[in-house]
Amino acid sequence: MKDDLKQRHILLIEDNEADAMITKMVHEEVKHCSWLDVVYSGAEAIRYLRGEGKYAGRQRPDIILMDMTLPAQSGLDLLKEIRSLPGCENLPVAMVSGSDNPRDIRRAYELGANCVIKKGSTWEEYFRKLETCYKFWCVVAELPPERSEAAH
Repeated sequence: MKDDLKQRHILLIEDNEADAMITKMVHEEVKHCSWLDVVYSGAEAIRYLRGEGKYAGRQRPDIILMDMTLPAQSGLDLLKEIRSLPGCENLPVAMVSGSDNPRDIRRAYELGANCVIKKGSTWEEYFRKLETCYKFWCVVAELPPERSEAAH
């Protein structure tokens, strides 16, 4: 499997420190990505994706993993805003939710989520789901090329 590894950059958008910690543990365990950056709010995520302030010059992530429930701005509203940013129209976004509300899940897909992951009832279950998500996006999936690469 080592030959299959691709260097991927994940941006985690998560306001809950415990959930962010579990994602960091999965990141260290799976080691399929070159780096993981964490932001704790929708506003910070937008600054990151626009390359503003302390994020100037930061490389665009290959994948976004984001909580569906964020303070001040819902994950669904943030997803809509992310999809409107230049260069983020096709950026893979995996949404994580503690709820299984069918309307929210449907809306996430309508707004352009690539998948919705339910956190699960235990930390172990959540860890396994994140591990599977990492393996899919960092080993199995081919990501859309950058616009300049697609032109060649």
